[in-house]
Amino acid sequence: MTGKNVRREEPHKIRNKGKEMIDNIDRKLIVELQKDGRASSVNLSKKLGISIASASRRIKRLVRDNIITITAMPEPSKVGLSAMAIIALDVTMNQIDAVCDRLISNKNVHFTALTFGRFDIIVNVYAASPEMLVNLIKNEIATIEGVRHVETFYIAELKKQTFAWLLENGEKE
Repeated sequence: MTGKNVRREEPHKIRNKGKEMIDNIDRKLIVELQKDGRASSVNLSKKLGISIASASRRIKRLVRDNIITITAMPEPSKVGLSAMAIIALDVTMNQIDAVCDRLISNKNVHFTALTFGRFDIIVNVYAASPEMLVNLIKNEIATIEGVRHVETFYIAELKKQTFAWLLENGEKE
């Protein structure tokens, strides 16, 4: 169909419910900030060929709209968190939200997700030692009301951890 009123989706823009979220310049800004979260608007504007004001305005909008967060990400093993695990939980259905709330409030839980499949909730935890990890699982997680079964996957060696999800061409990893 052709005509003046036909709206064509532009492949270089990411949309959410029809609303444009980011364009190619935003994507390039995100990629550069993933490389160096402390990059200045001056340096970013030079790299992307946009004005300093535009770079600054776009970064503020991306942060304001919760599209990006600029934060320091420590290496767990280098800050005293040498025991890592992924924990899968089988939970009573009517307790899922309450269990999630308890997990989210635990300072050792760094990732919490509801899942479809064998387990209802998956969490990623860090502890200072294997003994503290065992204590966390036995005395804090397994005892939450509504948790029926806990299966722990101890991470022996972390091979890759990245938060750089957008690539320069806009494809996801």
